[in-house]
Parts: sequence; structure tokens; C-alpha cells
Amino acid sequence: RERKRVPETVTAEVKPKKQYHSEEQKKVDNDDMNSRTKIPPPPGCCPGSAWQREQVASFSEVRGRVDRHGEFGRNTGEVGVGTVKIPDKRNEALWCHMMLGGRVWGEVCAAREDEEGGSKAKVEVEGEQPSLNYLLSVPVHVCEHVTEYLVTWLQLTGWRPEAGPWLYSLLVRLEKPLTPDISSVLRDLVLFCSRERRRIAAAETAGKDDNLAALNLFICLVAKYFGQGDLEDRDDE
Repeated sequence: RERKRVPETVTAEVKPKKQYHSEEQKKVDNDDMNSRTKIPPPPGCCPGSAWQREQVASFSEVRGRVDRHGEFGRNTGEVGVGTVKIPDKRNEALWCHMMLGGRVWGEVCAAREDEEGGSKAKVEVEGEQPSLNYLLSVPVHVCEHVTEYLVTWLQLTGWRPEAGPWLYSLLVRLEKPLTPDISSVLRDLVLFCSRERRRIAAAETAGKDDNLAALNLFICLVAKYFGQGDLEDRDDE
């Protein structure tokens, strides 16, 4: 009887807080957040097919090198799970402090209206760059968990360039075929990148080209390397 009172499907919506210049822009962004459809690349922002093939080939080569380095390290005992201490996968705050810094964790908590969590943010802590030995010490299932954390943080705070190296490194460690859960996370990443790409392309900001290239790269890798072909950027969009 108790089970019958619980709905079979429960959903939760987490929306980042943003400053809007107009109610029209606010409505557009809210519609995008609720949409599961990728936004086509703005004019002049669609990467060419040759560039996409080049990025996929380079990414595949990096994955091969990392696998060979990991195998060699495991054989010599220098690299492998347990050789480097990593945070508990359930400690989201510690992962955020380590990867992006305490200030970003404060922004995440503010977006979630989590005052208690925000009060524990150590703003003086700076994020670190990913290292090969560190990533090879992280089990694949933890890499999947942390990838989900990172995508969630970006959805709450907006795109930040320092997240790029971590995203790329975590994608290198993911195993194929993807599990349904990580497939959903990567699709969320592409939807986020397509929204951010439109926003950045519409703004006259410094470093605009580098940010657009990074967003194009992650859309390309998820669509063409990880088999989410319906999310691919095409010239005819």
C-alpha cells in the first residue's frame, strides 16, 4: 500500500541563477534549459568536417598513449589504482576544491542556495591541473562520477576555461561502450556546450575564440567519438 503512494518517476530540475538584461532573454534561456534539443552552431561557429576528423584522430591517439603508459606503469608498479591518494568519490566539495578551487565551490553552493555548504568553501584554495599519474590512479567508475560532478558545476556556474583540461582528461579515461548513466551525462555536456556557445558567440568578450574552440571540441568528441551522432555539428544546420 505504501509503494502505491509513491510515483513511479520523479524528476528534479536544477537551474543556474543568471543575470539577465531583459525578460525576453530570460525566457529564451529558461526554454533552453528545459529543452533536450541541441542548439545549432551560430553563424560562423560551426567547425568543419576536416577539423572534427582531426580532433577525433588526435583524441584517439591520446587515449592509446595513456593506455600504453598505464599498462607499463602497472607492470612496474609505478602507476595504478591505489598508488596516488584520491578523494572519496562521494566528497563532491573536496573534488571541486581540488579541480577548480574553493571559489567555484562557493558559486556552486550559492546557485543551489546551500548556505551551509557555501560557508565551508575555502576561497583561498586554488584548483590544480590534472596530471597523468593522478588520472591513472582514479578508477574508471570514479572518473564517471567526477565527470557528472563537473558537468553539473558548469551548468550552475557557466563555462570556465580551467574546466577544459579536466574535462578532456576525464573523457580520455572513460571506457567504451558507455554505460547509460555516463551517456546521459555526456549528452547533458553537449547541450550545455551548445547553449554556452551561442551565448559567447553573441557577446563581444576577450578570449572568445578560445572558448568557442573548446566548446566545439567537446561537442565533437561526444558526438563523433562516443557515438552520440545525433548531436553532431553539421554545416547544413
